[in-house]
Amino acid sequence: MANSVFPYGASGLTSGGLGKYTFTNNIPNIAPGSVNDTAKDILIKNFNPIFSGKNWTALLDGISQGDALNMTNAKSIFSQFFLSTASDDYLITRASDFGINYPTNVGMLDDTFRTLAIKTTAHKLTKESLSGILEIFYGDNTTRASLISGNAEPYAIYAGYQLNILVDNNTTLNVTFNASDFNSQGAALAIEVAMAITRCAIYNSINVIATAEFNPSTGLNYVRIYSPSLGLDGTVQILGGQAQDYLQFNTPLNITGDSTTVWSVAYSSTVSGNAKYSYVSGTQPAIWKSQVGDYVNIFPTHGNSSAFNSANQGSFSITKVGTTFFEIYNPNMVAQASVTTGTNIINTINFYRPTKGLLQTLSNYSAVSQNGTSNEIDIILPCTTTVVAREPPDAAYLQPPVTWNVSSVSRNNLGVVTVTTSTNHSLVAGNLFLIDGLIPDISTGASGKLNGQFTVLSSPAPTNTTFAYQTDGSKSAQISHASVSSNTVTVTTSGNNTLNTGQYVNITYRIWRRQWNIWTNNGHFC
Repeated sequence: MANSVFPYGASGLTSGGLGKYTFTNNIPNIAPGSVNDTAKDILIKNFNPIFSGKNWTALLDGISQGDALNMTNAKSIFSQFFLSTASDDYLITRASDFGINYPTNVGMLDDTFRTLAIKTTAHKLTKESLSGILEIFYGDNTTRASLISGNAEPYAIYAGYQLNILVDNNTTLNVTFNASDFNSQGAALAIEVAMAITRCAIYNSINVIATAEFNPSTGLNYVRIYSPSLGLDGTVQILGGQAQDYLQFNTPLNITGDSTTVWSVAYSSTVSGNAKYSYVSGTQPAIWKSQVGDYVNIFPTHGNSSAFNSANQGSFSITKVGTTFFEIYNPNMVAQASVTTGTNIINTINFYRPTKGLLQTLSNYSAVSQNGTSNEIDIILPCTTTVVAREPPDAAYLQPPVTWNVSSVSRNNLGVVTVTTSTNHSLVAGNLFLIDGLIPDISTGASGKLNGQFTVLSSPAPTNTTFAYQTDGSKSAQISHASVSSNTVTVTTSGNNTLNTGQYVNITYRIWRRQWNIWTNNGHFC
């Protein structure tokens, strides 16, 4: 057992908790258990122990090398006899012994297929085992209920903020965030929030998993919480906590008033232990939009104080609602005749409806359900699977490319390439296309890559069989006349040179002499 365990960056461990720890003493080695003899060990056991010395040891080392290879081969062959260790064609053969065929045209990895075969053969084909098989093919995103935050990172979450989670209608996970959870308090990243939730779940032996999820449409990261249960029975629900005001797994109800709203807090006249929050004056909040079962968050923003007594702050489930009041259970409440929080009112009281995250509410899900009392089951499948190979040339579910053969290509001195196709193409100005196999020709003087992805130019306009695109690199223009006056060189080109003030140019001339091509750099001007 290790002694003197200290929290990371602290001087002592006072109570159990989550986090990163360092050990200050050496942990004794744990007995490794039985180990198979090596080929050399077996030889030593079968020779008289009188033989010893460096030469004898070297001789045994040499003899045992061949046996060691044979032993390794034997172990590898032996592993192919079992479904849990077989690989490649042997795995397919072992699975077929149990009636499990390898899915064709899918590109499933050995590890995935092995898991599929084991799950299929180790259990009866119950609803649970079928759900497990669906998880192999389609992943957590389509087989487990989940809830995703409405707000993206960063989150203004600080140490002490809580998030109250209910999963599967029967398990509560109350997460309290610590300063060590974040690199920067008040600017928490989605991955940091997700890791803190998952650590808390592991510490409490709850199989809840949270992940950071990137949304390609917004380019932002969000937090998603998964149910521990596969299938339609799983649920995820947020029941409160100050962190919810910033994560917003459920959008706040449009109820709260404004900076002029005045509240009062009193004991309920009908239910013992209930606190009654009533509208007094100012802008009237739409309390009637809430309902029993909703919850209200009453917290000040970080660094601010609330006009509500600390005993009247927190996350509370609403037990009674009227036109101008709501009640919550809080036997520790303190009566307040008039509470005005000024400009902080918007962030002090937020109402939420704890909508459940269900599998069937996802846009893309897979599930198994039993059809009433009959022996039939219904299986819902998405269109795509996570185990489909998606690398060229066997990618699945992708639109096949449209290709045209190129009959001729030309490039002018400005780097504009004109392509002529052997058949009509469907490209229009602004389309992206990929061209390959062209060989550069330097006779025009223009440079830049010819092959790659480009955009069809609007000028010259594409026709049925021609289109043009612009290459990068340098461009050239032929000089028709040049003159010098007061150290200024005036150059006239035979065509449009596309130059702008401030650009650099290289002026060269070419001398043809027999079969030699001589280039001379005559100057570098701006």
